[in-house]
This record gives sequence, C-alpha cells and structure tokens, in this order.
Amino acid sequence: MNKTVKIILGIVIAALIIMQFFQPDFNVQKSASADNLFHQRNVPNDVQTVLKKACFDCHSNQTERPWYSYVAPVSYFLASDVHEARDHMNFSEWGTYSTVEAHDKANHICKMVKEGKMPLKAYTLMHKEARLSDRQVKLLCNWVDSLSFK
Repeated sequence: MNKTVKIILGIVIAALIIMQFFQPDFNVQKSASADNLFHQRNVPNDVQTVLKKACFDCHSNQTERPWYSYVAPVSYFLASDVHEARDHMNFSEWGTYSTVEAHDKANHICKMVKEGKMPLKAYTLMHKEARLSDRQVKLLCNWVDSLSFK
C-alpha cells in the first residue's frame, strides 16, 4: 500500500471515529404529547398497533432507535430520513394540523400503503414486523374512511 493511500485511509478512519462523538438529534420523546394522534382521535387498538409497528419510528417523535442508529455514518442517514418523514407527517403533532391538513394526511396514509410505498422497503428489510399484510392495509384504509373531518 503506498503512502498516499495510507494517509487517505487514516483520514477516513479518523473522521469516522470523530463522527461517533457528534451524533445527530433524533428529537425523541418518551411519552406522547397532547397533540398525538391517539389523544386527538379515537383510534381503535388494532389500528394503533399497526401504526406503531409500521409508521411511528419515522412519522412520530417517539422513534425507537435500534443499536445501529447510534453508529455514524448510519446515524446521520437515519436522522435525515426521520426528519424528512416527520416533515411530511408527524403523528406526534397531529393536533397542530388544520382540518384540511389532517384530512389530506389521513387520506395520504391509505394511498401510500395501498400503493406499497409505505412503509419504505429499506425500513421493512430491517423491521420485518413493519411489513403490512393486505388485511392491515384494508384495516388502515377502513379506519381512514371512517374518520370525520368537521
């Protein structure tokens, strides 16, 4: 191995080690806020279970961080994905949405799971319990259809 390659390799390793000390902020809350979807709406237990397993890690402030989410650079990619997901929809902040926003977001849930776009394939590779069966997709869409937005 020539000297230039060794220097570059040393810099990369040093950078990875230093990154471990500067973890990204996931803004994780231990308990649900008053704006949480489950406090704002009467959500049946079976629907809550599906949402918690398939959606909450990215679309709420109650992210369950697996061990690998503490290892840079993976932690940076995951934090970025979680923040982007929360920007689209955050179940922890459901009570802050206007009636129109809540209606649109609820309908979007059904659309995305029906089309198989959510949960993301990358997520379900590591979280097999998040894969939605046809029955669970139907359960979520029926729940969305039952919601009243007045």
